[in-house]
Formats: sequence, structure tokens, C-alpha cells
Amino acid sequence: VEGVLQSVYRLDEKVREAHEAARARNAQLKRAVSDLSPIARIKIIAEIDEGEDPDTAVEKLWQSFVEDAVGTTLITGETFQLVINTFCEYVSEESRQQSERRNVPALYHKPDSPVLRQFVQKHMDPNNDHVLTKEEFVDGAKKVVDDIEPPDQVKRKSLQGIRLSTVSQATDDVLEGLWLQCDLSQAGELSGQEYQDAMTRFCQYASDKSKEKAGRLRIASLYHAPESILLRSLVNEYLDPNSDGSITREEFMAGVEQVMTKL
Repeated sequence: VEGVLQSVYRLDEKVREAHEAARARNAQLKRAVSDLSPIARIKIIAEIDEGEDPDTAVEKLWQSFVEDAVGTTLITGETFQLVINTFCEYVSEESRQQSERRNVPALYHKPDSPVLRQFVQKHMDPNNDHVLTKEEFVDGAKKVVDDIEPPDQVKRKSLQGIRLSTVSQATDDVLEGLWLQCDLSQAGELSGQEYQDAMTRFCQYASDKSKEKAGRLRIASLYHAPESILLRSLVNEYLDPNSDGSITREEFMAGVEQVMTKL
């Protein structure tokens, strides 16, 4: 009996020690994040996106926002908006870098873009109750940074059988990226704000390409401004051929080819 009691005692001691160690780690983490600046939080999101220990980075970020929420276990109100704003800033910067790398201005989303905010909030607050539990925060943070440019979706383009004949004017990679930037809901079809955003972005893209062509051939009349009536008419006609206010991925890719051929 004495041996059993000693074993139980030692087990209790080990459990207590483990709990004390966990509390100490949490206290140390809270001290480290109790006064994080917006830039520091952006850096932590970068660790979630590209670092070797994303789980620790997510925990650090969660603790920093919970501290702002005065120690509660839920994030609501102004702190909820702060979370969304912080992730929007990060995703916006990522889209800017993609835009510059690919030389496609239309890929850039400003932090206050309605489409961008919808994308972030969809992942962070899937039930749209404007309350973040820790589980929602952890899951959403990883999804937001993973879905900025999903590598599996980009690679999948080679299996779709969709190729542009005007390769010198536009590439599959760029257009696939443009589609992914517009289809932030990942529904495979654009409508509402996403529809309008796609039209605007592609008009800008086509305008940029027409400007390059006009400069290369030294024919000024080949340039079409983004708001050009001719350009917008072509884009509407070919990207939404049935005029139903929605664009499927197939319509988008086929329409893009037609527009670029006509310009």
C-alpha cells in the first residue's frame, strides 16, 4: 500500500511540476507580448507564414490580442476589428509584392479593400458572429496566410487544359494569379463585389498590356486607358458573355484570351 501511495504521490508531483512549467511559459509569453506594436504583430504573422515554428507564433499573436481584450478568453469589439485590420495589412503587403514580382498592378489589394476584408474575415470568423474563440483564431490565422497564394491551386493550372495563344501578351501564371486574387471566396465563380473587382482588375491589366504594345510598336492609338469605353465593352462582352452578372473560371480564362487577341 505504501509503495502504491508513493507512486501516486510521485505522479501527482510530476503533474504539478508540468502545470507549473506550463504556467511559467504562459506568464513569460504574456510578458513578451504585453505591449506589441502593430509592426511587431505583422512580423509575428510573417513567422506564422514562413517561420519554422508557426504554432508558437500563433500562440504569441493570440496572447497579444487577448491582452488587449483585458484578459478575456474571447476577442470581440474593437479588438476583433484590430485582428482583422492587422491581417488585412499583412495580406495587402503580400499582394503588393506579388504584384511587383509579376509586373501586374491589378494583383494589388489595398488593406481597406472590401474584397480583401471579406477574405480575411471569412477565414478568421467563419460563423460571422464578430467573436473570436482561440480555436477560430488559430485555425483562421493559418488559413489566411496559406491562402494568399495557394500553391496547389497554382500548380493545378497545368491540368486544366487552358492555355493562351497570345503568350507574349499574357501568361498562364499571371492570369491564374489574377483569378485567385479575385476569387477570394474560392467559390469558383465571381459575383457581387468579386465580379466588380475582377472587371476593374482585368481592365487595368489589359490597359497595362496595351500600353506596352503601343510603346513597343510606337503606335499611340493602341493604348487603351482602364476606363476606356472600348476596353470596358470588350471586357464585359467576353468575360461575361451571357450578361448574368457572374463569371465562372472557364468564362474568365476564355474571355481573357479573346480580349487580349482583340486589343
